Amino acid sequence: MDGNNGINSVQVFRDAIIGHLAKGFVHNLNSPLQIISMHLELMRSELSKIPGLASDAKGLTQTTESILARIDQIEDSLSKMDFFLRVVNQRKAAEVVGAVPVIIPDLIKREIEFWQSDLFLKHQVQIDYDFPDPPHVVTIKESVVRDLVDGSIGLCLSRLQESDLKNIKIRLACNNSTLELAFEHSGEPFPSSDAADWPVEDKLFFLPFLKVALEDCKADLKFDGNQLKITLPVTKQS
Repeated sequence: MDGNNGINSVQVFRDAIIGHLAKGFVHNLNSPLQIISMHLELMRSELSKIPGLASDAKGLTQTTESILARIDQIEDSLSKMDFFLRVVNQRKAAEVVGAVPVIIPDLIKREIEFWQSDLFLKHQVQIDYDFPDPPHVVTIKESVVRDLVDGSIGLCLSRLQESDLKNIKIRLACNNSTLELAFEHSGEPFPSSDAADWPVEDKLFFLPFLKVALEDCKADLKFDGNQLKITLPVTKQS
């Protein structure tokens, strides 16, 4: 897929990923907001008691300590919200940046943090990493790696829905000219890329998204049992 049509197609799928995870986004923001609201209400009640505790040093101390503890809880909730919003904002900002030196393992882990908005992945799926040490640094557009991770994770999650063991292992290998990224899950084996028995969401969304992303960055995809492997051209940093 060439020119603006390819770029526009990838962007449509990227925006659809945001929509796919919208429920999780709301959950990640709503939970700390509820905690903040609860602590503010309790602090209001405790603050109203302070004038009557002027002659009760012990009661005044306990009430003050309780208020300070609630302030800590509020700060913790605000910190969680800030972290989540930064993860989302960094992902969107990186889409318009050109090829830069990227620490690939760090980028993959940040994208998995973004995917923690998927409540099934967050609460039921174990993610394991098999990354080389020292980590690979390559010159590439961050959005390319994010797109490949998004499509691959989406396909893996659909294979895990009915599986007793829910695990995804992400492997990484690199030489001077190619990067190999493999996703192995513990669910049912993948069909072939052109098979008809993919789940509807995969056929209409994640599979075409991954194919468009692969074509956009001239990468190859191979399904082999429970594993999908992506090979793409890169420039490795020394």
